[in-house]
Amino acid sequence: MFNPPEAQAMVLNTAFADLCSWAIVQPGFQAQFKEQTGHDLAALVTASPIENMIDESSGRTKAMMAAWVEWVRVNLWGVEELP
Repeated sequence: MFNPPEAQAMVLNTAFADLCSWAIVQPGFQAQFKEQTGHDLAALVTASPIENMIDESSGRTKAMMAAWVEWVRVNLWGVEELP
């Protein structure tokens, strides 16, 4: 059965994921994020395979991506707090 609130949530989740994916490759947003948080997204892209493994095992990548999602939510999505 069709459930409008559930369908709306699916659309919003997809839109937010698309926004995060698009914004992460935008140099201007990368620079703003680095300036405001100290996290360097470009380092994730340019890291060597061994650096990626170290970042993954140390939790650095997960922490940086959590900070990215939070930053996008507040600065681009425009929601200060989730309901």
